[in-house]
Amino acid sequence: SFSAAASTAGYVYLYSFYYFFFKTKMYGFFQTTFYFGYMALFSLALGIMCGTFGYIGTSYFVRKIYSTVKID
Repeated sequence: SFSAAASTAGYVYLYSFYYFFFKTKMYGFFQTTFYFGYMALFSLALGIMCGTFGYIGTSYFVRKIYSTVKID
């Protein structure tokens, strides 16, 4: 459940490549390095955040549905 929700970050990072090469007019080593470095950090943080929310939501759901099951 963590990796399913965190895969959003992979999409965002892949989209940043498209955006960099086709939408911006940036060039040069430092601009490229800063852009992809900050996008990697942002995508990592986004992945951890989305993965955490996905795990917590899934864990809450599973605990809720199994709390109603009676074990005799």
